[in-house]
Amino acid sequence: MSNKVATYARVSSTEQSGKTQTEKHNGILYFDEISGAVEFKERKWAKKLLKDIENKKIDTVYVKAIDRLGRNTLDVLQTIQHFTENGVNLISEREGLQTLTSEGKENPTAKLIINILASVAEIERNNIKERQMEGIAIAKLEGKYKGREGRKPLTTNQLLKKYSAVVKEIKAGQGIRRTARLCKVSIGTVMKVDKALQLT
Repeated sequence: MSNKVATYARVSSTEQSGKTQTEKHNGILYFDEISGAVEFKERKWAKKLLKDIENKKIDTVYVKAIDRLGRNTLDVLQTIQHFTENGVNLISEREGLQTLTSEGKENPTAKLIINILASVAEIERNNIKERQMEGIAIAKLEGKYKGREGRKPLTTNQLLKKYSAVVKEIKAGQGIRRTARLCKVSIGTVMKVDKALQLT
C-alpha cells in the first residue's frame, strides 16, 4: 500500500459520531462535521485534503460511501474528476469500487456507478425537500404554520450578539457539531455564525 493514503469522513448531525467511518481508517484522517449539501471544496478538512492532493502528498483516498463526498450530483462528480485529474484513486468501501485501475487509468465501470449513485442521492434529497414543502402546505391550511413571513433578517452584529455563546465556542476552536451540541442550537445556526465571524 502507498504511504500517501488518506481517509475522508463526514457527519452532518449531532446524532452521528462518525465512529464507523473513522475507527479503522486508512492513512491520514480528514474528518468534517458539516452538511453534505455544502460543496466539498468549501469544507474545512476537505480543503486541506485537496491542498495535500495538489501538493502530491496523497494518491489514494478511502471513503465509507460515495455520499460522504456530498449530496449534490454535480459537486460529487466534480470532486471525483478533480481526484482523477490529479492521479488520485478514490476507493469507496460500501460500493466496493475504485476510480482508477491498477494501471492508473480511469475505471469506466466505477464512473458509471458513481454517476448513478450520485443521481440517486440527489433525487432522495429533492424528495425530502418536497415532503417538507408538502408538510408546510398542510400546516398552513390547518393554521399551524408561522413561517418567517414579516421577519427582517438579522444583521451580522445582531446575529453575533444573539448567539454570543456560539461565537465564544467557535473562537475557542470547537468544531461545528460540538458547538451546536454545547449551545443547543442547530448546525445551520453555527455555520451562519461562523460565516458572520469571517466577515467581521
